[in-house]
Amino acid sequence: MIRSIQLHSGVTLRAAVTGNGPALVFIHGLGGNFSFWANQARHFSASQRVVRYDLRGHGESSPSLRQDTFDHAEDLVGLLDVLEIKRASLVGLSMGGLIAQAAAARFPDRIERLVLTGTVPTFAPPGKLRLNQLADLAETGGMDGVARAFVPGLFGSDVPETDPRAIAIADSFRRQDVGSFAAAARALALADVTPFLGSITAPTLLCYGENDRLTPPKSGARLAAQIADARLEIIPDAGHVAPVEAPAAFDAAVETFLECGMRNIECGIPES
Repeated sequence: MIRSIQLHSGVTLRAAVTGNGPALVFIHGLGGNFSFWANQARHFSASQRVVRYDLRGHGESSPSLRQDTFDHAEDLVGLLDVLEIKRASLVGLSMGGLIAQAAAARFPDRIERLVLTGTVPTFAPPGKLRLNQLADLAETGGMDGVARAFVPGLFGSDVPETDPRAIAIADSFRRQDVGSFAAAARALALADVTPFLGSITAPTLLCYGENDRLTPPKSGARLAAQIADARLEIIPDAGHVAPVEAPAAFDAAVETFLECGMRNIECGIPES
């Protein structure tokens, strides 16, 4: 069921809730919307209560020039409150992964397990520069220019513009509000949850595409070393958008991780 949910803060989020069982929340990346997780919704709704939503300033949620990572984390917990979910596992991609890290650090009693993919706790200078350039491009050339410049690099191999996966992601960029996107990109360039990683107590799986050109597997290895209970798994033949590019492998890794939590056993996911 798709619905618009107004939080106590006044922000309105568009959300899709399907399935029954333990709550599993998917958080998309910069320029995306909840449809990014369509493959995962189909797979996990058979056993989980799957929640997907458009971040503020994205998709059909409220436009917003305020895009601080911890504001997004508070939006997430506000959404859980409205849905009457006491604890949830999170799956966050890229910007969504930073939000998931922030939520797990600030609200540890609300987070069951954590899956991070294609993300970092803060961007290195080249990444910060790229994000600010994307914000400038949006303001001067519109979102079509951003889509053409950014989307091809999300995949681990050269994917033509006519590929349905590339079309879907590019379309989500083109429908973004320019001001909200620029604000999000600039805020992401400033984001840094590194000082708070020690507060994350949730068991954490880091899934990184083998050929991720934006956040390569070594980024995942560094992040795994900074979270107390974290393991790294590499998704073969995938790039930054592993959940779209290699959904079967990604979903299998996440499913194993979640099942181990439900059985309260050691996960046994090999460190890469």
